[in-house]
Amino acid sequence: MKNHKGNNVFFSLAVGIIALSSPLVYGQDQNPRQSNIHEVGATSQVMSPRTQNTDATSNHITKMKEDALNLIEEAIAYMKANGKDAALKAFNKQEGAFVKGELYVFALDYQGVLLANMNNPDAVGKNLNDAQDSEGVYFNKNLIAKAKSGGGWVTYRYQNPTTKKIGCKNSYVMPTDMDYLLGVGYYFPENPDTHQCEAQ
Repeated sequence: MKNHKGNNVFFSLAVGIIALSSPLVYGQDQNPRQSNIHEVGATSQVMSPRTQNTDATSNHITKMKEDALNLIEEAIAYMKANGKDAALKAFNKQEGAFVKGELYVFALDYQGVLLANMNNPDAVGKNLNDAQDSEGVYFNKNLIAKAKSGGGWVTYRYQNPTTKKIGCKNSYVMPTDMDYLLGVGYYFPENPDTHQCEAQ
């Protein structure tokens, strides 16, 4: 009889432990931690169209940045090898070696005179120091200031040679050993929420 009672106690304890550890105590839909883990896992596996578009745009911009930097390095090397006059002539060619899609080399002296721009040939030779973009930004002054400080990226709005529309542009400018700068820029979409040009 003693052993029988002991077995009953052991069996009752075992059943209680199994019951407490069973998801039926909470119910699968009632366990917050389990539900959250399931939801997070599902969310991480599904990429929204907006995220996919953002990633594609980011990859495109990264590629355009690399191409812009490569092109301006080629332009600097060409100028050093062939001199200012030959270089400016090459940079102004509509379908020359320094035009790659929407990327092209431009040159601006430190007084604001445009020396080369195949996208705006009528303005070459004119002083555009006070030129403003559609947002009122004195972009040529900003380009000159950036070049004088050693070079870098400048964002503004300018006509895209491919679409013929005004768009956001991010240009990398480099100073030369003379009194002018060289630049190459890529175009990118404005932020749809702020409608501002926010270069990545």
